Amino acid sequence: MKTRIKGNKARREAIKILEGLGFEVDVCEKTGRFIVQKDLFGIGDIICIKPNNTLIVQVTCNKPHTHGPYDLFAKKYPQFKIIQAVKIDRKGWKYYFYGINDYTISNKIDTFI
Repeated sequence: MKTRIKGNKARREAIKILEGLGFEVDVCEKTGRFIVQKDLFGIGDIICIKPNNTLIVQVTCNKPHTHGPYDLFAKKYPQFKIIQAVKIDRKGWKYYFYGINDYTISNKIDTFI
């Protein structure tokens, strides 16, 4: 399976999960051949909103991205919850939640919301 197809499939699955939890979800990733900056604030593919709760979610497959930029953003803007959702082949999801102190790992997204 091509990388783009795999990534789009994982992103659609993540959107379904988040909508099932009652969030209004929008994709904010820009795609194109000549676009340099593709993610929202350089850290997220999806923004999710419900009253008093805003998530910025980065969806990736098999391996998480470097934690540094997510930690810095979470510390600078604590009003946002930053989640990195990693779809692992034939195993399911692993979620990294970035907060003021450090990041936490879980197999269930409910623990962060």
